[in-house]
Amino acid sequence: TSDVNVTAKVGDLVTYTITVKNDGNVPFNNVKVDDELTGMHETIETLAVGETVTFTTTLTVSKEDAKVGTVLNVAVAKADPIPNPDDPDNPVIPEDEDDEEVTVDPYPYKVFVHYWYDTVGGESAAPSYFAERLPGHAYSVESPVIAGYDVDVEIVKGVMGYDDVIYHVIYTAKTYDLTINYVYKNGETAAESYTDTLKAGDKYSVDSPVIDGYVPSIKVVEGTMPTRDVVITVIYVKKGNGLTIIDEYDVPLGLGQVAINAGDCFE
Repeated sequence: TSDVNVTAKVGDLVTYTITVKNDGNVPFNNVKVDDELTGMHETIETLAVGETVTFTTTLTVSKEDAKVGTVLNVAVAKADPIPNPDDPDNPVIPEDEDDEEVTVDPYPYKVFVHYWYDTVGGESAAPSYFAERLPGHAYSVESPVIAGYDVDVEIVKGVMGYDDVIYHVIYTAKTYDLTINYVYKNGETAAESYTDTLKAGDKYSVDSPVIDGYVPSIKVVEGTMPTRDVVITVIYVKKGNGLTIIDEYDVPLGLGQVAINAGDCFE
């Protein structure tokens, strides 16, 4: 018998009580009592008529037991042969066995999802996800949305088996195009356009080309890349035409080096 009243869980210690009784009419000698499940092996030198001997042994419930759903324990007692008056040439070998079945609750396994920038084990992109699921149950975990980054797995999903599962989701920074066009006031091209590919948050600083006899509306194009493409137009005008160049980065509006026409947008 076991001490489990209803069901056991993984990690529980189950105590078995094994009772050996001689209910015959002759003594039994060298009685071997074996419980292979728990590894118990005992010997009773002599078990008198009507005598009872009790043993206890234990088992820790495992994940493998949870897979099966039950634990079946069989104990066997076997004594030395004894004379058989009806057939002296074939002595009787007294033996008996009994079993005890314990129900084991299903064991929940763990789901881990880790989020990284660029590479596994690098900088964490978001708090890790953790949950427990029973075998056979589905799981579906949406990866967090991070502005300016692409993710390699948008939804981590599957069906729980009999092992913990660990996923690594990688975030890669999106890239955006920076384009600077150089034109004269009449719209004609003044110099070859400047292009670069940057990540959101990258700093940029680009000196405008020098063109003899002309002044650029922005001497140095600089800023921080947003989460979109950027196109900037630098206008070249002839020197001495009355154009005022704002060359002060601490002005209240924060315009920096700018020449702008009515109706034009700036940022």
